[in-house]
Formats: sequence, structure tokens, C-alpha cells
Amino acid sequence: MLAHVGPHCIFGEMALITNKPRSASARAVRNTVCFVINAQDFRTRLGEVSPFMQVIVRVLAENVRQSNSQIDAATRRIRSQERVLDAARKGAEAEDPARQPKARSSKGVVRGE
Repeated sequence: MLAHVGPHCIFGEMALITNKPRSASARAVRNTVCFVINAQDFRTRLGEVSPFMQVIVRVLAENVRQSNSQIDAATRRIRSQERVLDAARKGAEAEDPARQPKARSSKGVVRGE
């Protein structure tokens, strides 16, 4: 999950601005009313702003998209490294007799000490 959005928030706009596939999907956790604008209507509205501002909006959206991609890649690397570390810790514990749980007799007396 990337984010929770609430009333009056928008999502999906970057795909309209950059003309690239959506980078995420949305799922409502309660009854929700959404306003939908199709790509053609969005382009018409964007065309009403100055060309300079259109470029600024596109550059900003592309920068956010690239940042999201870098964060996603870094998160995947970290999770992969965490799995390797967890496996190494489990292997070290299995090889170190001092870390092994001591066997107990049925009377609660520790054996092997």
C-alpha cells in the first residue's frame, strides 16, 4: 500500500499527465464516491492552461514518477537484504550450540549442563 487518501484527494492523475500506464491501483475501504475524468477531457482542460505551465506540470509529474520508481527499487533491495540477513541469522543460530535451547526433563531439570 502506498497511501491512504481521504475526502477531496485525487489519484490517477499522473497517468493522465505523463501518458504512461498507472503506477498503482486504488481500492476503497468504505463506500466511496469518485469523480472520473477521461483522458480526452483531461487533455482539454490541461490545454486551457499556458504552455509553460503544461510543461511544468509534466516535468513535475515525471519527477514524481521517477522518484517513486527509485523508492520502489530501493525497497525491493532492502527487503531482499533483510531476507538474506534473516537466513544468515537462522543459520548461525543452528550452528552455535550455545544458542540451542536446552533440553528439559519431565521434572523440569535441565540436562546437559
